[in-house]
Amino acid sequence: MPRRNSRLQLEGLSQKPKPVCLVTGGGGFIGSALLPILCASGWDVIATSQTPRRKRNGVGWKTWRAEDGGVPDCDWNKLDCVIHLANPRVQSRDISELQRQVESGVLATSRLLEKAVRHKVRRFVFVSTGDVVSPPGGIAQETDNDYSATSFYSAAKASSELLTRSCAALLSTAIVRVYHPFGPGGDDFLINRMIAAVAAGREITLERDGGILINPIWIDDLARGLALAAKADATGVFHLAGPDTLRFADFLRLTGRMLGKPVTLHTSAASPSLNHAGDCRRARRLLGWRPAMRLRAGLRKMMPPLEQTSAAFIGPT
Repeated sequence: MPRRNSRLQLEGLSQKPKPVCLVTGGGGFIGSALLPILCASGWDVIATSQTPRRKRNGVGWKTWRAEDGGVPDCDWNKLDCVIHLANPRVQSRDISELQRQVESGVLATSRLLEKAVRHKVRRFVFVSTGDVVSPPGGIAQETDNDYSATSFYSAAKASSELLTRSCAALLSTAIVRVYHPFGPGGDDFLINRMIAAVAAGREITLERDGGILINPIWIDDLARGLALAAKADATGVFHLAGPDTLRFADFLRLTGRMLGKPVTLHTSAASPSLNHAGDCRRARRLLGWRPAMRLRAGLRKMMPPLEQTSAAFIGPT
């Protein structure tokens, strides 16, 4: 009996500890999908939220607001990876929003990068947006570095990308540009909002020539891609986007057909048509990632049965 106990003790000592990943913004739409995938992949996860939360389903929570300064209060010496998802929501188009995006976005990223470098964190994954580049004649490539930010939000993301790039010689960095995620719980995101707008029969304004080019990504596919980026050693820019590319007007008409709703579009002739779709070949090749959900299948999951559509989105008459 004593020998058996000794053997079990030795086996326990020989087990390697799980790698630890810090996820900022873990309570948001993307973070909520990512955390269970990380846990199932063998990570110990620490996530941040703006409000206090209790440990649940293997995830430890830290209260942290990027705009308050500082970094999450955890043992940085034990971290193997940081996935920086937290981002301030756009509140207005007023010039004061620029300073808020800089303080909550750019400066927060710089503080996290500095802390990660000083504590020798192996991997830093910065989650960006496809809005930072927008080639007028085609789909954005993962090698595109010609920034064309047109909002305070995308300018802050572009600045944070440059900061992350500048640390590439100090730790393993990956920049993941996300292209229009959608799915249950993402009501603040563009695709979800447009599904609701079509269902409610609202007029939708878009740019000329059919609007922007998009390839929306299902939330679970996006979460899997981020988990692969955390585990990988490959550095640089990776795009995570869906497998179906189309003009925004065609997306709206498709949504209308699936809902059985007429779509009313208003074209703004003054607005140039920019593209917000991304090529994902580096992510496929270096991360081993493949999007599984086609656009029609994802939209179908987002919609109630057609006979319930009016009641679900508009309410009783």
